[in-house]
Amino acid sequence: AVLTYSSSERGVKVDPEGTVTIAAGFCGKATVTITAKATASYLKTTAQSVITVTAVQKSNKITVSNFTKNTNLNRAQTFKLGASQKGNGVLSYKSSSKKVTVTSAGKVTIAKGFVGKAVITVTSAETPFFKKAASKSTIIVNPAKTSLISVSNSASKKATVKWKISTGAVTGYQIQVATDSTFTKVLKTYKVKSIKKASKIISGLKKKSTYFFRIRTYQTVSKVNYYSEWSASKKIKITK
Repeated sequence: AVLTYSSSERGVKVDPEGTVTIAAGFCGKATVTITAKATASYLKTTAQSVITVTAVQKSNKITVSNFTKNTNLNRAQTFKLGASQKGNGVLSYKSSSKKVTVTSAGKVTIAKGFVGKAVITVTSAETPFFKKAASKSTIIVNPAKTSLISVSNSASKKATVKWKISTGAVTGYQIQVATDSTFTKVLKTYKVKSIKKASKIISGLKKKSTYFFRIRTYQTVSKVNYYSEWSASKKIKITK
């Protein structure tokens, strides 16, 4: 009798000789129906063979960067997380902070004026070929910077430093004094805990010496200090 073959799945094909070909990437079950045509001596008859193809799951790996941002006091800021993976599972995202949200497409929005840390967990769903995987992206948002207004030799061996009061919700300021413009030779770092204060007198300086000053803001969130970028520096020669 002449035999014919048909498959229930496109990923599994059977040629007229009964040779089965399984397509690359196919996973699941396929039913192959074998039909013997009727002859003068035999009735038509059929039989079925179920072919099950299972995949060996590989470990998946998600690659995602950490980010450091400066807060924006005027509007929210957005950016793409840019996560990628070795596998092909659907990616989902979850943020640890209500002030830092993330969409199903991986678009991150940082609320206006937010300072602190948020951790976004990226998860790839399990597929027939890859295991479930997860990775984390840490986002640090630092406070807005301020700037120096002036540095003057106000008295003997003293300098008065004045700066612009920050409009953000900062905790205080740090003033750094160095003997070189690159601040590799820092003499001392002063902390100003009052956010309303806009000047400080630095004493103990040497006459005829040149000093460099710079300032930055800091904000304390959950007992952790977050620092802004340093301001442009100003230099002064002590003549008094």
